Amino acid sequence: MTLPPEKLSFREKAGYSAGEFGGSGLWQMLLTYIGIFFTDVFGISAGAVAVLFLVVRIFDGINDPLMGVIADRTNTRHGKFRPYILWMAVPFGLTALALFWAPDLTQGGKVLYAYIVYTMMMVIYTVVMIPFSALSGVMTSDPVDRTSLNTFRFFGAFVAALIAKTLYQPMVNFFGQGDAVTGNRWTLGIFAIVTVICFIIAFRSTKERVQAPKSDSQSVWSDLGDLFKNLPWVIVLILSLVSLIFICIKGGIQVYYFKYYIEREGLFPAFVLVSSIATILGVMTTDFLTRRFEKKWVLIFSYALSSFFTLLFLFMQPTQIEMIFGLEILAALTLGPVMPILWSMMGDSADYSEWKTGHRATGLVFSASTFAFKVGVAVGGFISMGVLELKGFVANQQQVPEVLGAFKQMMSIYPAAGGLICIVALLFYPLTTQRLREIEQDLAEKRPLVA
Repeated sequence: MTLPPEKLSFREKAGYSAGEFGGSGLWQMLLTYIGIFFTDVFGISAGAVAVLFLVVRIFDGINDPLMGVIADRTNTRHGKFRPYILWMAVPFGLTALALFWAPDLTQGGKVLYAYIVYTMMMVIYTVVMIPFSALSGVMTSDPVDRTSLNTFRFFGAFVAALIAKTLYQPMVNFFGQGDAVTGNRWTLGIFAIVTVICFIIAFRSTKERVQAPKSDSQSVWSDLGDLFKNLPWVIVLILSLVSLIFICIKGGIQVYYFKYYIEREGLFPAFVLVSSIATILGVMTTDFLTRRFEKKWVLIFSYALSSFFTLLFLFMQPTQIEMIFGLEILAALTLGPVMPILWSMMGDSADYSEWKTGHRATGLVFSASTFAFKVGVAVGGFISMGVLELKGFVANQQQVPEVLGAFKQMMSIYPAAGGLICIVALLFYPLTTQRLREIEQDLAEKRPLVA
């Protein structure tokens, strides 16, 4: 007879959420504002930014599985994954500050600086966030509790997104007093300090319980081979890649949409605020929904409803502000459960892999999945900036109709198409809650939880 998995306390879930709050605050600021910062503040062309996004983000994504392998083979008194949260906290904050520093350089110097610091930022983000993500797979083996943990995590993520996206521009204006460079330096400095504190809280609050089997030692290539035979993981990989491509297309273009299409840039913080609140409310429904319905079907309906509301942006005119805000609230609310469930499914696929092969590679499972997220971010950023370049975008100028049309399409058709692709992929996802219970019961006989 085996003991049931230890239930996570509110304190531990909240502590883990604090780490996500810190990481996501800077990360969401990066995703939302780095494009327009590079073009409109630092003075780099949209075409150069498009190539930068593609090259650096794909390079960074390739590093993810390597970091996962390193983390899986790390052994310290603090565990495999937790130490990286502590070690990388300060470098992460300092590099984010450097990225928005905007030194006075020649055009070529600016591009070179952007490549160097942006690459550093992405690598350090990988070193801290791959172990942080994998940590959720070893804090508990209970599939329902794991979903609850990731609900806490993404509650922190979206609260951070709300604060970062809403306060970024007002803080830049306040600290800069008309000088965007100075404003960015002060703003990022404050967020960097908060991030370091949050990572320390996460390190001190969490514990690794699920241990790999004692005989669990095989080559990296064998681990990779096992991974691609894991159908649940392959489907989660596809969902992660497609979701991030289209989320980043829409997310990266929103500030341009308000500045150049709506021509009311001052409304953007309010738009982000209501969107983030709606997303948080959606995240908060995840526990309720997944305790009553299969994760697969919750995701299918989330993607379907959100895609429908998003598609309606195609018909919005610049004067229909109330409708634009209303559609975003509905789209964000219905998309809220997606990220907590996807990350929970990653942990489930790690259990499935261990059950099927006898080997556990939690870090590799999560890192290979985040590789898809990184590639999705890279491709989404490349597409959004590349389309603007092709259509004739010129920073801080009145835009031609082709560019204005591109703003509408990237706010509507593109993300809606991504949702449809995800729905099709989910139809093949095989793991049910009952099946996961059976798998966990088998695994519990082989590797007891750490007390």
